[in-house]
Amino acid sequence: MPHEIPPWLVAARLDTGRRIREARLHRNLSQEQLADRVGLDRQTISRTEVGATSPRLDVILRIARALQVSPLSLLPADLD
Repeated sequence: MPHEIPPWLVAARLDTGRRIREARLHRNLSQEQLADRVGLDRQTISRTEVGATSPRLDVILRIARALQVSPLSLLPADLD
C-alpha cells in the first residue's frame, strides 16, 4: 500500500515548482528550452513545475545551473 504524502511535502513540491517556473520565465525560457539545457524531457519539467513529482537533488542542481540561480532559491524557505 503506498504511503500518503504529508501535506507539508505537497506544499513544498508546489512551492518548488512555482519557484522553478518563475525563474524559467524570468530567463524567458520555454519548458522545452529548459529541458534541453538540463538534459530532461519537457514533461519532466512540466510535472516538476506543477508539483506532481519531486525532483532529485541532482536535477535541482542542474536546473539551477541552467537558470543561473542558487539551488537554494528554488527550494521552499519554510517547511512548516
